[in-house]
Amino acid sequence: MSFSDFAKNTNKGRGTSRPRDEDQEGDLPEGNVFQLTTRVAAYKRMVDLIGTKKDTKQHRARLKEAGDDIGTLAKRTSAALKQS
Repeated sequence: MSFSDFAKNTNKGRGTSRPRDEDQEGDLPEGNVFQLTTRVAAYKRMVDLIGTKKDTKQHRARLKEAGDDIGTLAKRTSAALKQS
C-alpha cells in the first residue's frame, strides 16, 4: 500500500469529500507530511556533509535555505491538520 492509497482510505469513513485538483494538492495534509519526510531526509544528508570536503559556504547556504523551507512547510502542515 502506497502513501497515497493510505490517504485515500483514511478519507472514506469521514463523510466529507474535497475535490482534489492541482491547485489544492499542495495544501493537503497527507501530501505535506510526505514532503516533510522527504525534505527532512535530504536535510539530514546535507547535515552529514558538514565537516567534510563538500562543506562549503554554498553548501551552508543551501542547508539554511532547506531548514527554512522545512520550517515553513511544517507550519503550513500544522495549520492544515488543525483545519481538518
